[in-house]
Amino acid sequence: MGDADRPVALVTGGTHRVGASISTSLHGTHDLIVHSRVPNPRATEFVDGLNRRRPASARLVTADLDSAGALYRLAAEVGPRLDVLIHNASRFDSCGDTFDAAWAESLTRHMATNVAAPVLLTHALEDALRTTAARCQHPTLVVWLLDTRADGVFPKHSAYSLSRAAGGAAVQTLAHNLAPDVRVVGIAPGTVLHSDRPLKAISEETQKNQALTGPYGAPADIVRAIEFARTAHFLNATIISVDGGRSRWRT
Repeated sequence: MGDADRPVALVTGGTHRVGASISTSLHGTHDLIVHSRVPNPRATEFVDGLNRRRPASARLVTADLDSAGALYRLAAEVGPRLDVLIHNASRFDSCGDTFDAAWAESLTRHMATNVAAPVLLTHALEDALRTTAARCQHPTLVVWLLDTRADGVFPKHSAYSLSRAAGGAAVQTLAHNLAPDVRVVGIAPGTVLHSDRPLKAISEETQKNQALTGPYGAPADIVRAIEFARTAHFLNATIISVDGGRSRWRT
């Protein structure tokens, strides 16, 4: 990419929805490696748009992060410098709460995407994160996007909830293992975008009753939380809820 002195960020799932907002924000100060699960015209056009704004400032990488081989190949493409790693790619499927074979398969898929992949990718990029920290003389940063529902019951989505709770525990584990060179911060959003697949079980009125500042936030709220985590160098091993108070006020 362009300027060798410019910091580098990798955003998984960085071409769509909240991930695209995160990538666009970081692009103002970083060269970007933007991940998409599969090649597609929308992802290509998104990264091309970033490069039109600032030439040679972004590149697209594709990998199915559920595959260890693909994950490690992605890590090998990153290069020696990495200042910020954003774990945004995730899985969200509904299979109910009946502990049958379909639920077991769903749990396996959720744990692979939402827990194993971020942990393995972080460790695959550990050398780059530590080397960059030594060069820049301040810790590098891993941000893990979670979910405000991870600490409670999410009816009909128990496999997803379990994977998000495990992700919260992984934030603490990685922060301990990577200190003092790398900080690890979790961000747990509430509803900041309408789902591509609306959840009929959760009405707007229910959402409104579960938050103190309205039913919905915006991707910009997540972007601001990441910027805070990026610049607050004493912040580590913690999870920031960005949910309008929902996690502290459930009815």
